Amino acid sequence: EAFHLKTVMVNLAVGDAAAKSNIIERCYFSARQTGLFKGYYAVLTDGPMERYKYLKENDNKFFVLQIKYEDRRDDMSDNLELEYFKTLIPKYIYSHPVLRNVDNINYLDSDIVVGRHLNVIFKKLLKRRIQDLHQLPEGVSSAYFFQENHGNHRIKEKVLHGGISFLDRSSFRCMELWGMEIMIAANQEGKNPHALTSAYYKSRSGEYSDCVLFGLPHDRDFVFSNEFDPVKNIETTFSHVTYPKIMRREHNPDAGDFADVVKSFHRNTVMINLSVGEEAAKSNLVERCHRSARVRGKFEGYFAILTDAPEGRYADLMAIDDKFIVLQIDENDRRTDIEPLMAMKIFKTLIPRYVYSHPMLQHVENICYLDFDIVIGRDMNQFFASFMERKLHDLMELPSGTSTTYFFEEHHNASLDGQMFHGGIFFLDKNSVHCMELWGNEIVADGHDQKQRDQISLTRTYKKIVNGEYSGCMLFRLLRGDDLLFPDDSDMKDQKVATFIHVTNTFRAATIPVEVQDQYFAYVLELAGMKGSPGCPTLREEFT
Repeated sequence: EAFHLKTVMVNLAVGDAAAKSNIIERCYFSARQTGLFKGYYAVLTDGPMERYKYLKENDNKFFVLQIKYEDRRDDMSDNLELEYFKTLIPKYIYSHPVLRNVDNINYLDSDIVVGRHLNVIFKKLLKRRIQDLHQLPEGVSSAYFFQENHGNHRIKEKVLHGGISFLDRSSFRCMELWGMEIMIAANQEGKNPHALTSAYYKSRSGEYSDCVLFGLPHDRDFVFSNEFDPVKNIETTFSHVTYPKIMRREHNPDAGDFADVVKSFHRNTVMINLSVGEEAAKSNLVERCHRSARVRGKFEGYFAILTDAPEGRYADLMAIDDKFIVLQIDENDRRTDIEPLMAMKIFKTLIPRYVYSHPMLQHVENICYLDFDIVIGRDMNQFFASFMERKLHDLMELPSGTSTTYFFEEHHNASLDGQMFHGGIFFLDKNSVHCMELWGNEIVADGHDQKQRDQISLTRTYKKIVNGEYSGCMLFRLLRGDDLLFPDDSDMKDQKVATFIHVTNTFRAATIPVEVQDQYFAYVLELAGMKGSPGCPTLREEFT
């Protein structure tokens, strides 16, 4: 218990790709929820401070440490600079006004996940340290690493794995010597890249007499997960999750067997809109979303609409698209005891039940929900590839059977009001029913307040999951990046596009002139006839 409370676990997140990914959150939640880690948690990063504000707001033991400009190394490759930052971790930790009081530092590469209670490894480490301290001269610096995995690693000469380390106040000198070896490697232009191994041998030979680097055996404390293979997903303290080989071709989604994987994702996915009420039935927004998915997004899977519109309203789409399916709302699911807007939003949480009750959709593995005022702005293959990669990593972390749902982060204006997730787009599968039930409970609880929104209910669901009030569900947040755009007047005039474009004519885009929107949809997105105004008289002719 004392070891937990006097320990800080720290990740390193450097570069735009790290800031856009969720791997810090994944490692953090695995440590808190699976590892039951009770100590401090920090991330050393060159990203903006607000990138991790949600973790800070929900955990008073979470800290963001900003990399200083003077510590950047322009004389090194990106990989060596990243390794060099690892050697500065004690300096950053013990310079922090709160963290300077900790006795232990547990560094983890951000693509590592914790797979079981940390007490197991902490007890082993304490026992090992006590034994080693008796053999070391007073004042000698020490640091602990796991031994490298020669069975899986292509570099047989490596002795220690630099992705996990256990440090304390004495470790400054060892980190300094490792840093010196990194500088030597940089000067040799990659001819001797194994800086940690070099530091290890020099510490053992006596060339570095004031530092000892120790190697810990793997046992069941550390495994490398190089492939997505549930059979190999044994319970272990730390798993270093590297990308499945087929997922590494993210820059060429049309290459070879990778294209087959993406095509399979299309076939096993249903995209679905929700259309409730007379005004929704009168508009052409479902048609616009559908056409953008087929034409711009090149989406090949099923497309469905959950609606209370009269039978025959979407007959045109059914006639021209044999994968278009209408799901009729069951009147028994209507909620008359809450505000009408929230009563409509509750149908979002029922989508898995409706989808998997339809005979043509029971086989689909993925559900992509879109508010019907969203349009697809470009080929979806690259997004699907990135999403599959993300989901494969997350599945490795979670206990079997955990319910999951993915949302984009909310628009920055709404996030200032505490809304973490954007409820207009989310991604489900057969395991998502429980998460949807929890969200539905919160919507009903908020349903009597006219000022409430489903995103606020969703954020509260997430917070209850984090604090342990809800279990069996994990909500994941996708960064908007260039995948989600909330366009304003200037965005449309500048012809900006994204994978998902949310044009909320009742809110964010209400001030955009109709003629600007018409030009944008007709000429930028090439959706002639799919304008923002109601009605679409030429729909059948345009599709044929």
